[in-house]
Amino acid sequence: MARTEINDQAEIINEAEPDVLVPDPKVRKEFGDVSEMTTHRWDRDPRMAALGWPPPTYIGARKYRFRKQLERFKQNLLRRTIEQRNRSAESA
Repeated sequence: MARTEINDQAEIINEAEPDVLVPDPKVRKEFGDVSEMTTHRWDRDPRMAALGWPPPTYIGARKYRFRKQLERFKQNLLRRTIEQRNRSAESA
């Protein structure tokens, strides 16, 4: 049986379905229109890697990311943000 999970937009991520490559310009727009330099730094940041920031896949000179990895990263980022907010609310 294929493994599924629900992302933060309540969409089901089905592990059995083929993954999609997302071009880096579209990835940058999804994260608030961040700059190319920002994603370059995120690629080298061990804290971002720990959260699941996907490594780039190169086709020629262009960079792509796998959609499922991006969705997992978003889930992890959301979880971390909620945990930090809950910790700060408890200490206040």
